[in-house]
Amino acid sequence: MSSLTDRYVTAAVRQVPDKHRQDVEQELRASIADDIDARVDLGEPPADAEYAALKQLGDPALLAVSYADQTTSLIGPQTYPTYIRVLRWLSATALPIVYVVHAVGYGMRGQRVGDVIFGPIGITLTVAMYLFTVVTLLFAIVDRSRRKQAESAEAHGEWSPDHLTI
Repeated sequence: MSSLTDRYVTAAVRQVPDKHRQDVEQELRASIADDIDARVDLGEPPADAEYAALKQLGDPALLAVSYADQTTSLIGPQTYPTYIRVLRWLSATALPIVYVVHAVGYGMRGQRVGDVIFGPIGITLTVAMYLFTVVTLLFAIVDRSRRKQAESAEAHGEWSPDHLTI
């Protein structure tokens, strides 16, 4: 297969869960190869047949959603990996900082050791809840605007294999 098909398959399976990735890749490659062979048999040059087959499949990110075994209604497959990375990073950095700052504050006020250790937990959990809510809301808004742009582009036939990048 050519690099155009490779780029398409890579872009599509990137959004598929790891446990299904190999099966989806094989199925997608076979489907593309069959479509290309059928077009070549009808007299199209191989390069044009490949381009037309990929264009008919459409945006690989949207195709990947049909292969995903999880619902992505709130945050879509293009945005979800970034969303998880941001949540993990903020949880690993902001929450310990909140805890330490409040623990130091408890200690400076002369609180007992138990209060210094356990007092900031409630505040940190509250910050975690707000952090999760705000980040989720922001990513949902960004994802909705991306979906509307993608749907609009697809409706106008603007997607083509020329858009494939790795």
